[in-house]
Amino acid sequence: NDISALRMCSLVDSLDDGEIILGDKGYQGHYCCLTPVKGRDLTLLDEIYNEVHASARQIVECIFERIKIFFILKKRFASMRWK
Repeated sequence: NDISALRMCSLVDSLDDGEIILGDKGYQGHYCCLTPVKGRDLTLLDEIYNEVHASARQIVECIFERIKIFFILKKRFASMRWK
């Protein structure tokens, strides 16, 4: 569970005043995380907030994907070098 892992790590302790973590719904309920609003009957303001939040999260997820691709390529090229 995402929120359990966050509670166990020391990342939260290293945050400066005013810093927050941009998280998905798995982090909902933690005091230092900005998460999307859940529910079926959302207000217009909640829907706009969720769209802005999703746009910012999309950038983060693309960066994670690039890091994963980089490490996959790094391992592949490293193994090809030794053949």
